[in-house]
Amino acid sequence: MKKKKKNIYNYKILIIGLIIAIIPLCFNILSAFRLLLNLIGIIVITVFFKKKDFRTNAIIFIILLAASIFIDSIVSTTFARIPIYTYNIVTTKNTRVFNSIGYRVWQCDINSTKNMKVDQFYSKGYMCDPDNIEQIDSNSFLNSVIENYDEYHNTFVKIRGKISKKNSQNSVEMQPYEETEITINGYVNFADNITLKIMFNENINELDLYDIYDEITVIGIVKTLEHKDDKFVIYLSEAKMVQENNFDKYEIIINEEKDCSSDKSIVYSGESKDIYTYCIDNLTIKYGNNNYEISSALSSSKITIDSLFANEISNEESQEGNILHEFKNYKILECNKENSNDIIIGPSSMKLDSTTCNINENSPIE
Repeated sequence: MKKKKKNIYNYKILIIGLIIAIIPLCFNILSAFRLLLNLIGIIVITVFFKKKDFRTNAIIFIILLAASIFIDSIVSTTFARIPIYTYNIVTTKNTRVFNSIGYRVWQCDINSTKNMKVDQFYSKGYMCDPDNIEQIDSNSFLNSVIENYDEYHNTFVKIRGKISKKNSQNSVEMQPYEETEITINGYVNFADNITLKIMFNENINELDLYDIYDEITVIGIVKTLEHKDDKFVIYLSEAKMVQENNFDKYEIIINEEKDCSSDKSIVYSGESKDIYTYCIDNLTIKYGNNNYEISSALSSSKITIDSLFANEISNEESQEGNILHEFKNYKILECNKENSNDIIIGPSSMKLDSTTCNINENSPIE
């Protein structure tokens, strides 16, 4: 009878331990008390399996602890909840990231546990609204990161700056820079004493549209600092590009020649089309505050030949099949595609017969 009572007592210990260990899983809050309660529950369950030697008890405790961590990961990833076992917490102004073994949970609103997000295997980079992080100019960041590295280390930052080097579709670099009198194509002078190396988790196809000197905004975690030969390299890992440049929206800026006496001048030569200017002293493509040469914009695919004819006001066609497209401040003469590769951009005063088209070799009209 006493043995039966003892067994009932032992099973009560097991039930109490299970309840204590499970209770923390029911709460979705950041609290050290959850971890403490879970560990107490594991200790109580270990007592149920009590053995004579310490080593066996230690093994039982470790097995129960591993099982508890596994169950916590299943609950946290399935229901997007704050993990009990969190080894690192990264907090920004409006977000909090709970790093656990093999995954992390994003709390995008620091004041709410609703709509939390799970990143399995740390593969997705920043998962919250980019507006939740204050944007830092690359010059300001690079001028302060060395002295304040401990503050930046293992935290997410949003940085806007100019590309100093493109390594591939998954890596670019930024360096401190100074403005110069030459601003076309975003040109600046870079310093090489410190480099921010930005590492994306995957290939970013949009990077094909960006060149050196182009501005870009990225979010990533400050991971590593290297120092060699008086030069520093900061690695920004798990980076994600914030797509702000809309290359579909641009403006063609022209300066007309005062005395329109010159013939057309070539500004771009491609495989299928050649672009000329007529009676224009200068032509640039403007995106936001940046101006690009048309050759640079076309070579990097920021614009296409076809996009030049978007938003026309009207057009007229000559007997030769040439089409004059009218825009707000300029016109484009599209030469007959069957016998010429020429596209000629001129002032608003340009007419169909103002200039001539080059005829291709072996053209049927020759």
